[in-house]
Amino acid sequence: MRQAGNTSKFSSLVRTLASEIRGDASKDILLLSEMPEISIDSKQSSVGYGISAENTFWCKHGILRVSDLRESEDEQFIADLLLSILLGTPFPANKKEFDNYYGIGEKDKSNEIELKLNAIGFDNISKDIKLVISELFNFADHQIGGARLKNLLNPSAGSNPVKEAFFTLFMSFYDLMINQNMNPFACFSISGTAFAYCTAQPKRGVCMKYIVAVIKPHKLDPVRDAVGAGGLILIDDCADPFSVEAVRAS
Repeated sequence: MRQAGNTSKFSSLVRTLASEIRGDASKDILLLSEMPEISIDSKQSSVGYGISAENTFWCKHGILRVSDLRESEDEQFIADLLLSILLGTPFPANKKEFDNYYGIGEKDKSNEIELKLNAIGFDNISKDIKLVISELFNFADHQIGGARLKNLLNPSAGSNPVKEAFFTLFMSFYDLMINQNMNPFACFSISGTAFAYCTAQPKRGVCMKYIVAVIKPHKLDPVRDAVGAGGLILIDDCADPFSVEAVRAS
């Protein structure tokens, strides 16, 4: 609901990115007759709308539930990622802070985030986020043998979504690809990697550092509990658990 009627650059970027990832038309103004084209449909209750929830990246890989998508949780998740990037630290992702940065909370922080967005550039950050998402799409579709990301990020999740685990994965890859100009998939494609499932702030920042160290060859913290991880998957010998960096990180 924060997005409704909000015309800031930040809100516009969230709306545009969410729309492109869902796969629907991203028009600022729609005729009422065109609303079904961007409405969420599902196999369980199909009414002929344009977007099949189960076919979106979010639901296909268990990152969000169908009900989450219908409630625009994908837009809030994009806002979470965007705020974390712009602020340079994992966003706490609570209602109070979301409201503040949308300019409808107790403390209006909307101007702060608009200034940061202007400094980096609307098109630049949009391009960077789409680049990372595109690579994650490619990895999910072609490099994990048809498995769902959910099954890698948290095999014991059951029917629960893995939004927080995906946040950690995305932000780690953003750091490697955009900030460090690396190709994290070189490690994936050759010998695999490890995933940690972490729950919430303040562990978010620790988990991101952990995953970045894991993806880089020869850098792995051997003690999963050091970051509160709920699970860890190791494939081949992508990382050395006894490296100086890994021991120091623990």
